[in-house]
Amino acid sequence: MEGRKQAISIRLSGADMRNLRKLSRRLGARNSDVIRYALKTTLERLAPLHEGDLKGRDLFPVLKDAGADLMRYLDLDASEMEALINEGAPPELHVHRADVQLLAMNSLQQRFARLSLVSSNSTTHEIPDAAAAVLLQPGARS
Repeated sequence: MEGRKQAISIRLSGADMRNLRKLSRRLGARNSDVIRYALKTTLERLAPLHEGDLKGRDLFPVLKDAGADLMRYLDLDASEMEALINEGAPPELHVHRADVQLLAMNSLQQRFARLSLVSSNSTTHEIPDAAAAVLLQPGARS
């Protein structure tokens, strides 16, 4: 059954569909190929989450990199993120609540920076996540 492919149905906003079509055209690929690419790269990025043996601080590096996106797109809060990290982990591997809250604050900062940059501009432009993250780095030029 593992090698057999299955069809799934997903709901996308109109804006997401427009962006998907533009990207597909630009890449000369089908919409489904771009979706498969996005899914596979995300699954690879989050692989430690579906490997049940990683818990606590061993899991924290992947969440440091992907945590802001997870919190934003899956509407996770700091307590849910803490449970995800520490659930089932021995006490010596637990990540302190303050560190998880910093992760949550980073997510909020990126959203705020994106909104601030958009509102300070005379024309509305969506600020890519990567650009907002660079602008938030300590020592980044303003």
